[in-house]
Amino acid sequence: MLWRCAKSSALHNARKEKKQVKIITVANQKGGVAKTTTALTTAAILARRGYRTLAIDLDAQANLTRNSGHEESENGAYRMIKELLPLGDCTITGTALCDIVPGNISLASLEQEMSGQMGREFRLRKIIEKSGADKRYDYIVIDTPPTLGIMTVNALVAANYVIIPTMADINAIQGIQQLGDIINKGVREDYNSELQILGILLTRYDARLNISKAIKAISELAADALNTRLFKTAIRASTTVAEASYASKPICEYKEHSTVAQDYENFVDELLATVKEGER
Repeated sequence: MLWRCAKSSALHNARKEKKQVKIITVANQKGGVAKTTTALTTAAILARRGYRTLAIDLDAQANLTRNSGHEESENGAYRMIKELLPLGDCTITGTALCDIVPGNISLASLEQEMSGQMGREFRLRKIIEKSGADKRYDYIVIDTPPTLGIMTVNALVAANYVIIPTMADINAIQGIQQLGDIINKGVREDYNSELQILGILLTRYDARLNISKAIKAISELAADALNTRLFKTAIRASTTVAEASYASKPICEYKEHSTVAQDYENFVDELLATVKEGER
């Protein structure tokens, strides 16, 4: 479903002070681009490196939740956003890696349940701010559904940064401009002026294929058009991704010395450097 922004004047002037916690939303309305894999693996690697990290699953498919070894639950993101519950009441803590706010199929109904509600775009942002997340976490990574509906909008309004993963495929590339327009002309103008597109991440990349090289060149043009970057790191195609999902483990835990795990380690290096550069 395509979301079209409508200003919420009562909440348009919500506070804009700089947050200590860095909130990264992983978004792309195209499915199958390794969005969930990127969100979970990034959160897991950050946690392994000693950062206090929370992953929030806003996708009704709840793949991030299951792939991290947990069961989907209505007492996670669904009830948190619907009832404006405190973040801590809906978070799975004490895990081997990052904390998790689990997803659930009921998230799919929130679009209709919150229809017409004033300030519905700000619900996740308000929850995070009121929960003292800046004192509890260094990073929050948000996984979003493959749509431009209200869950994705909430994630963008709450975030400091957006990562756009895209498969090395022409059909996946074509939606980037649409997402960029909504971020730049909708969310940033109406709700969150500090939101930055951190970069475009190529996934399922095979350098041996001419089509992959061509898509990389197109992706660089798309990044330039959005005034952002194409990350130097490309995530190589690998069966390890499906194997890790089947084992309900993040890639860095399932097979940490695999090529795809190393690619994500390199990507996180680049991500951290890019965030640091932007804060200067």
